[in-house]
Amino acid sequence: MIDEVASACFWLGLMEGMAQRTDDITKHISFEDARDNFAKAAQFGIDSKFNWFDDEKIPASQLIREKLIPIAREGLEYRKVNKADIDKYLGVIEERAKKHMTGARWMLRGYSELKKTIGEDEALRVITAEIVNNQKKNIPVHNWPAPDTNSLKQYKISEMLVSDFMATDLFTVQKNDIIQLVAELMDWNKIKYTPVEDAKGKLIGLVSARLILRELTRNPTKRKTRTVEDIMVTDIVTVTEETTIKEAIRLMREHDIGCLPVLVNGVDLVGLITENDFIRISRRLIERMD
Repeated sequence: MIDEVASACFWLGLMEGMAQRTDDITKHISFEDARDNFAKAAQFGIDSKFNWFDDEKIPASQLIREKLIPIAREGLEYRKVNKADIDKYLGVIEERAKKHMTGARWMLRGYSELKKTIGEDEALRVITAEIVNNQKKNIPVHNWPAPDTNSLKQYKISEMLVSDFMATDLFTVQKNDIIQLVAELMDWNKIKYTPVEDAKGKLIGLVSARLILRELTRNPTKRKTRTVEDIMVTDIVTVTEETTIKEAIRLMREHDIGCLPVLVNGVDLVGLITENDFIRISRRLIERMD
């Protein structure tokens, strides 16, 4: 929470301090420059180079340390904020600027590194766990260590849920889509299973790479006319987000299937969990045993 308080102090101090320094900021910086600064900040963050007063060009980190923090300090002092608090919270802002580190940068860097070894959903879980841990310890973001999978609690197969590992960024098709097109799209997206939805987004079937391969092999001359409806599975076994991984494994083995759509309220498709996810889970469990 220290970062949130520091940011609030910085902003409030700046508003008060700037009001004390000038009664008309447009005499020092144009609207066009302010708009340009806003766009740069959105795109480049702490690495931006801003247009400052009287046409001065200055890097964001330098602007914060040399220009903005002194103004914020004046504003907070004017409002008689405790000096120790001013030093503490503006010190956080100064260290952020020195280290070129923000919460967004920490998350993006950490996510990129985690994705090299674990899946997207698990990487997000690690990021979230690290944020909670660091905030509970009241550590400012510029001192946060890089996120690591060890921050997660010990895996227990009895406690793991489908929601922890399911894929949520789904590629879906409709029953009238041409099989050859679907095959090419699945190959492009490197997926083995794709849900089939109706016009209202309701799950009505499931198509696998194996079904498509079999169809294209058996009916090569009809690949441009046959549709998903001709091959999709309609008797679908589904689970919910609260289904345990143990139960999901049992269902896959019992029905000899490799994919389970995840539904909310028995209707809305929110994810898929496949045999590949279980391989990833197994790898993580084995790593924990080392």
